[in-house]
Formats: sequence, structure tokens, C-alpha cells
Amino acid sequence: MTYDELPAHVRDKAKLLVLDHVGCMIAGSMTRGARQMTPYLGRIDSGGASTVFGPSLRFHPANAAHANAHSASM
Repeated sequence: MTYDELPAHVRDKAKLLVLDHVGCMIAGSMTRGARQMTPYLGRIDSGGASTVFGPSLRFHPANAAHANAHSASM
């Protein structure tokens, strides 16, 4: 099944859930734990193509996923 084959209400709900998740990552990036983890990852990561939500940093995909997942779980 392709994206275009999904019913419109399913596509709309999926968009809303993705937007909500991004909002959670951005809000979570302001927590104490995220503000401690992100600079640490910045010291061990030489940079990459993947965005870390909140501080506008770019890390290697694995480190960006770690930082974003931590923020989203707050």
C-alpha cells in the first residue's frame, strides 16, 4: 500500500501524530537531562547530517537518534 492509497483520514491522523512527536522532541530538548546529554554528545561527535531537535545541532545519525529519542521520552 502506498501513501496515496491510504484513506484521507488516516493520512491526516498520521500527519498529526508526526507533528505531535516532533513537538514532544522539541519540548523535551529543554529538560535538564537533555541539556546535559546534548553537549556531551557534541563533545564526542564530530558532526553529521542528522538534526538534533531543540539546540539546532547536527550529529551522526546514531547520536542524533539517541538525543532525539531521549528528548521525546521526557
